Amino acid sequence: MAVLAENTLEDLRSTLVDLRPAAVISQGMAPALRQLCDEWEAQQQISLTCTFLLTGRHIPAAIEDVVFRVMQEALNNVASILEKLELRDRV
Repeated sequence: MAVLAENTLEDLRSTLVDLRPAAVISQGMAPALRQLCDEWEAQQQISLTCTFLLTGRHIPAAIEDVVFRVMQEALNNVASILEKLELRDRV
């Protein structure tokens, strides 16, 4: 029971941090997206090419958050599809 509570607390902390990505706050959107891509690439062991065309103009924080979340969700979806393809190939 204690392990379950500890895991739940860990998950909650992770979720709270993800509400407003710390990397976006501290690094800016482009470096945060680069880090997200790099981490995904390392985790999935698949080469990933990410190109960001940002004009240097100020982007409101709410838009940065949405862009980061959309990219995060897209990468999660790709990982999920790759996992399903891999399982299908094993059957």
